[in-house]
Amino acid sequence: LALLALAGGQDYDVYTALAFAGALLLLVRPLWIGDVGCQLTFGGTAGVALIGLPLSRRLVPRLGVHVGGTMGMSSGAQLFVAPLLVYHYRRMALVGLVSNLFMLPAAAIVVPWGLAVAVLGALLPGPARLLAWGLRRVLGFGVGIVGGLARVPGGYREGVIMTPAMMALVLGAITATCLAVSFDARELRLKLAWWTRERLVLGGVI
Repeated sequence: LALLALAGGQDYDVYTALAFAGALLLLVRPLWIGDVGCQLTFGGTAGVALIGLPLSRRLVPRLGVHVGGTMGMSSGAQLFVAPLLVYHYRRMALVGLVSNLFMLPAAAIVVPWGLAVAVLGALLPGPARLLAWGLRRVLGFGVGIVGGLARVPGGYREGVIMTPAMMALVLGAITATCLAVSFDARELRLKLAWWTRERLVLGGVI
């Protein structure tokens, strides 16, 4: 979608792209709307777009790219994903913000490392096994960090029940957070001006 937008001389809008991708998937597989994986994927992506990006822009000047960016993105994703996890699995991990400070930067190394192992495995199995051994050690270290944080009192809870009142409260909090971190008076004025102009053009006024 981003490439099509650039080829057509249009601006790429993440919200439009997310909505279009969701509509396309549901058109092919309507029952996926109840699939947990689909909900978590789109929920996390929406959280990053609606909260993570604007929150990161505010945190980075104060906390730096690594801490501010990671906390912003992680907060946005988890705020949208946490209610789904509680609803489906009755689990809540409160240590995600801390663990992601370690795990998200590590993902930038682990993902290409894993791809290299997969490609090399088809050509040179011996060296690939050596790389895979190192990758397992890195992953094991990361799992150990997350497991240790999960054992912190209150860091991980099971048996959490999401009542209708709690769900309404959570949705209200998410909405308020989205408005708070995304509000930009200048950008709002520009969008209103663009929207008004488009309506006038469609109406034949200009």
